[in-house]
Amino acid sequence: MRIVYAYDRILPANAADCEQAINTIAALSRQGADITLLLPRPVRSVAPTAEQLKAYYQVKGTFTVHGVPCHGLGWLVTRKILAAQAMAKALQHSSYDIVYTRNLITLVAMLSRGHLTAYDSHRAWPTHVPAMRPLLRWAMQHPCFIGGLFHSDYARQSYLQMGISEDKLVVAYNGFEPARLDPRLSKIEARRALGLPDEQPIVTYTGHVNATKGLGVILEMARRCPDFLWVLVGSESEGSIERRARSIHNVKIVPWQRFDNTVKYLYAADILCIPPSTAPLKFFGHTVLPLKIYLYLAAGRPIFAPRSSDLLELLRHNETAILTIPDKLDEIVTSLESLMADVDLQRRLSANALALSADLTWDQRAVHILEFLHKRLLSHRP
Repeated sequence: MRIVYAYDRILPANAADCEQAINTIAALSRQGADITLLLPRPVRSVAPTAEQLKAYYQVKGTFTVHGVPCHGLGWLVTRKILAAQAMAKALQHSSYDIVYTRNLITLVAMLSRGHLTAYDSHRAWPTHVPAMRPLLRWAMQHPCFIGGLFHSDYARQSYLQMGISEDKLVVAYNGFEPARLDPRLSKIEARRALGLPDEQPIVTYTGHVNATKGLGVILEMARRCPDFLWVLVGSESEGSIERRARSIHNVKIVPWQRFDNTVKYLYAADILCIPPSTAPLKFFGHTVLPLKIYLYLAAGRPIFAPRSSDLLELLRHNETAILTIPDKLDEIVTSLESLMADVDLQRRLSANALALSADLTWDQRAVHILEFLHKRLLSHRP
């Protein structure tokens, strides 16, 4: 299958959506797809090569990169609109089976020019931004729309409720790359490699360090659990969380790390935490089954997370994680302290999480995607 993956970002960049896109592209290529990454580029620069991107994101695969020259890439909204238009125009006389994108504006631009296009998204747009429903309905009922691949059933349901045909929409969970977990380290080995204390209980968070991720709750948890060391990995600036954390002696802020080094922090932890807050899902809407959950599972460490509708698709309370009612700080702290004190429970959760992760790799996602696309393409042929 010949796939053009149209992506409106300037690469490389550290955002989770960039990591998700490149891992998807690499995995599709490993499963036999002939895939080209289509990117906008400033007119006086060159696009990164596939080798550069593979080295930066630490992935393996065989794909090509084509940069489309484009003006006006400095401002986010301008970039998205102009990049979408330029990429759609550039494909006008190209040979391919399908265009694949995770950018809504790019989806609209491709459909408008008659390109058969699939949409990959974690966003429950109809729920979080109801004003977008007419545009989404137009796109997903367009004759050139191949289908939507969603990172959670939580997201997929929002489009079904809008009246989109069920056979056009599928859940395609994200994944992890097993090679990134090697070499597997014991807790002590990882702590000594990172200069962390051997014996102090450690709770770790990895990902973007900002208030939209619910980290305000973690800072309050840290104040109430002064004997635990709280390691927050992924800071890229001096934001509100970093400033607040300076006054909390048991919080360690770690700058953004390359993927191979991030794994060491997972191995060093007693507990891996997803902030038990409603804010990321309810108010911001862009943290739905976050990518970190797949690495957390594969790291084989106990997971502490909110009891939210998206996480409940993968995690089971007291089986693969401890799930707590979000925002209820007293209950959260009591539950966390109980987990930290129960070594047998930690071992059971770790083993079950590791077993669950076996079916959640990027390669298995790619197989699922290609099966869906093949089926949908067949339905479009006369």
